[in-house]
Amino acid sequence: MVKSRPDFDHRIRWDAGVLIVLLQGRLDRYAAGPFAKAMNGILEGDVGGVVFDCEKLSYMSVGGLRVVLAAARSMREQKGRFVLCNLAPDPMELFRLTDLHTVIPICDSVDAASAAARG
Repeated sequence: MVKSRPDFDHRIRWDAGVLIVLLQGRLDRYAAGPFAKAMNGILEGDVGGVVFDCEKLSYMSVGGLRVVLAAARSMREQKGRFVLCNLAPDPMELFRLTDLHTVIPICDSVDAASAAARG
């Protein structure tokens, strides 16, 4: 039996100089590679702050976590800010288990995350 690829999509918008990336669906090993390539191209530009809005993200695997870490690292190297928001309980548990919630700021709303990303 051939396993179908899980659903994942992302939408990008700008809000007062901050890149807001809305994640939708399942960010797992199948979706991580294409999403990482898309983010690499975007983050190579002059971006001061990035917010990953996880309101519609239903699942994140370790592969997805790697993409988040790469984006956070890229922003740190550029002296920018990276913030997550609206994490559902399951993805939040992954951040707690890996202790990454102590390294990457996590906010409850897009507005709070945008403000944090602007500094």
